[in-house]
Amino acid sequence: MQRIGAAKMYFFSDAFFAEMKRLTVQSGAFMTARLNGEILGATVFLKGETIGHYFLSSATEEGKKNAVSNLMLHHGILWAKRKGLQQIHLGGGVTASADDPLLVFKLNFSDVLVKFTIGKRIHNQRVYDALIQQWEETYPQHAVQYKPILQRYRLTGEDMK
Repeated sequence: MQRIGAAKMYFFSDAFFAEMKRLTVQSGAFMTARLNGEILGATVFLKGETIGHYFLSSATEEGKKNAVSNLMLHHGILWAKRKGLQQIHLGGGVTASADDPLLVFKLNFSDVLVKFTIGKRIHNQRVYDALIQQWEETYPQHAVQYKPILQRYRLTGEDMK
């Protein structure tokens, strides 16, 4: 995340990873790729009823040179097959662009593209509007860029660096 300059909001907390570990042990797989005892990459797959989910993955520079992401995804697909899953959801790219590098990587494993939507529901419009107004007054320079994010009122200046 540091290498690609991701916003702070994408750096998960220790509590998030503790919960992810619990969930992965319960119904998922955590895989690492190693060379001479050194971890070159790691990935998390989660198991639904009929679909597996490629959730998180990372590789070191050395891991990238050795194509460990391909290896881990291959083994994740085999894991999903052993678990009797009908499909594995790889997710999309970082952007909506057809030449997004992450999407291009995932298309090496399947050319099936599926439209998706994200459900959003505001339960108390008055409170939500007040939170958004306060956030936009605090961060007017980010109001347009972060408008699509439902919970943008949770973002701090540190998150948007």
